[in-house]
Amino acid sequence: MEKSIVAIIGRPNVGKSTLFNRLAQKRHAIIDKVAGVTRDRIYHEVDWLGVDFILIDTGGVDILSKDNINQQILKQTHFALEESDIVIFLVDGQTGIMPGDQDIASLIRKYNKKKVILAVNKIDSMAHEINTHEFHKFGFTDLVSLSALQGNLGVGDLLDLVVKHINPNHSFTKSKHKPKFDLIDLYKPFTDDIDGDETQLSGDTSSDVINFCLIGKPNVGKSSLFNALLKTQRSIVDSQAGTTRDSINFNMKYLDQNFCLIDTAGIRKKSKVGYSLEGFAVVRALKSLSYSDVAVLVIDAQTLVTDQDQKIAAKIVEAGKACVIVLNKWDLIEDKEKRKEITESLRMNLRGLNFARILFLSAKEGKKLNRIFDEVKLAYTAAKLRISTSTLNEVVRKALILSPPPALKRGKRLKVYYTTQVTVSPPTFVLFVNDKAVFQPSYETYLERKIREAFDFTGTPVRLLVRPKLKK
Repeated sequence: MEKSIVAIIGRPNVGKSTLFNRLAQKRHAIIDKVAGVTRDRIYHEVDWLGVDFILIDTGGVDILSKDNINQQILKQTHFALEESDIVIFLVDGQTGIMPGDQDIASLIRKYNKKKVILAVNKIDSMAHEINTHEFHKFGFTDLVSLSALQGNLGVGDLLDLVVKHINPNHSFTKSKHKPKFDLIDLYKPFTDDIDGDETQLSGDTSSDVINFCLIGKPNVGKSSLFNALLKTQRSIVDSQAGTTRDSINFNMKYLDQNFCLIDTAGIRKKSKVGYSLEGFAVVRALKSLSYSDVAVLVIDAQTLVTDQDQKIAAKIVEAGKACVIVLNKWDLIEDKEKRKEITESLRMNLRGLNFARILFLSAKEGKKLNRIFDEVKLAYTAAKLRISTSTLNEVVRKALILSPPPALKRGKRLKVYYTTQVTVSPPTFVLFVNDKAVFQPSYETYLERKIREAFDFTGTPVRLLVRPKLKK
């Protein structure tokens, strides 16, 4: 049985994301006292007294605005209204009815939604209850007052109405005590130790799903690529940098393989990112990277590699993630014969990602974009590859014979006694040697190259750890 979909709709700054986070019991949607923070649709599964449903957070709707981003937010709201079974029409009880509320009420009526709950938010005390009466003018049967910020006023009643619409026969008397909503600090800044929902922050944690994120600096076309891969307008796209703020994920299947595709916010230079919304978005992007199996680094073909691209590449290497490099906007490059020259330039400037394959693509043209799925799967497979100890030691032994380690001061020479693989993602090997001090970086590079030549580790980093042989 498919789960019901519940969409939260309202004008900017009425508390939609605060309510979304409250019902999800996670600080999943970025919220701030500044209006217009949420832009794309965000999904989360919610359970209330044994009834599961999917909740959608939408951007604040300004129907009359002709601004491009506001128009795309409105388009996202139309999508949410089309796919939802129940609509929570959220209004601000402290400001009263505003012109924007009238416009949204008319929009909801056009969709002939029979299940609409008018939720009057910011009723933070019983004294504010009187503010709810004027909203009866809208004519919606179900009206509930609540405080999404405090969580202990009206939120349970709202969920009871949702469950009543999903299952009219549901019994609310089976449980004497309804779940309580913790008074979590919804405005607490996002940090590296976010207690987030792995499925929603970054992707699907199932073993048969490959999670990969589109990552890069702002305005390189990540959201355009995301939409092109999904063949739908899932992320808002604009020429203005920093349009995407939340990390958005989507589960899909390609050639019998399940993928979870994640669009992330553009990562700008640290000096240009303050303690602000963009700062939260960057943390979300890096958090999505940590949960991903493969990182797809998107680079603008017109600017090629910048300092910021190099810093993001370093983050990928530091995280030990498999990687595919996508040179986007290839349609804007007139001289296609420069492909080899550009490839060499990328290799030179992104030395840490020399293991990654490079794709020349155009999200705008939408041609051959499925190659991304093929390369992601190859990189993922390489990252999960395990080599038997006997085969690995044979490869290392031949490498030592072919090019023996150089003798250092006092004639001491490196000896590698034993090699074993200890983990995957990335493939990590431990070499037991006579003395770590004589293991030179140049020889480590040589051994890594020989291991890569023997096994297909295309698309994934390989790590070599050196340990002294334990004495008996």
